[in-house]
Amino acid sequence: MPKKANVTSESKRWFGVLPLFDPAKGRTVLEPPGKEPGSWAGGASVTYDAQAGRFYLFYRLRNPRKTGDPKERGYECRMAESKDGVRFKDIWAATKEDLGAISIERGSIIQTLEGRYRLYLSYEDLKLGRWKIDMLEAAKPGEFDVASRRTVFLPIDRVVAHVKDPYVILVGRLYFMYISYHPIRWQSSNTGLALSGDGVEFVWQGDVFAHGKGWDTGVARISSIVHVPPMFYAFYDGAENMKASCEENASLAISFDLRHFERVSESGPLFRSPHGAGSLRYVDALKLGDEMLYYYEWTRPDGAHELRMNRVSLRS
Repeated sequence: MPKKANVTSESKRWFGVLPLFDPAKGRTVLEPPGKEPGSWAGGASVTYDAQAGRFYLFYRLRNPRKTGDPKERGYECRMAESKDGVRFKDIWAATKEDLGAISIERGSIIQTLEGRYRLYLSYEDLKLGRWKIDMLEAAKPGEFDVASRRTVFLPIDRVVAHVKDPYVILVGRLYFMYISYHPIRWQSSNTGLALSGDGVEFVWQGDVFAHGKGWDTGVARISSIVHVPPMFYAFYDGAENMKASCEENASLAISFDLRHFERVSESGPLFRSPHGAGSLRYVDALKLGDEMLYYYEWTRPDGAHELRMNRVSLRS
């Protein structure tokens, strides 16, 4: 008989199983700007620089909709750094006035093969009246210059009305950008894919993760991807309709090619908050050594959204 220490999950016919997290056991990383529904700190994107020994976190702040309030909706985004992944210090910020935006949405931070940093940032453009995606590049995350940003993805005439909430990964030497987009008629919010060899010029590939048939029939937005050979896990946000698109819930899908995804739970989301509207969304999963770090935005008892982190061991 094999020793107990040598028995693996594969002996149970479990292949590529990723340990998940208990949302209630997470630690608060960032507090929202207010204590009411519509007040959020989240939409996070996290990376780790081993050479610097630092976690770098992108997040945005939002206030409730209020006519005449210059700080309504997504009014500011920030970069922060940390040694432990929990206690962060702000090192950069940009307001919606800096961007010429109506509202700032989620961004995606990534380090290039050359060691530079890129921030793919989405916002509703004041002049365009639609969401678009810009890219900022710098040697360090605290040195992004809003004035030097360049637009990398715009809505597509007669095909895509809005593009937002990018999630960017580098596979080999190819940049994959997963984009939350609204079809022209706005019946739903799906996830599309754009590819690029240089991370600047992206080519639209079309829809790769459409809305579901039940609890996620209105929204299906991929928020992060984890590679567990031979498959990829995709965390995504779903909602029954567009009216619920501010209080989504998170679930999981798997893929072998990053283009076709199979839902793990058709009947309902896998992750919820026990408070308020129950929203838990924008899961950003970071694999670091023998641990998984899960960052997520969830609803507090007062209805506001805070950013939390949950650390899970990968050891069997």
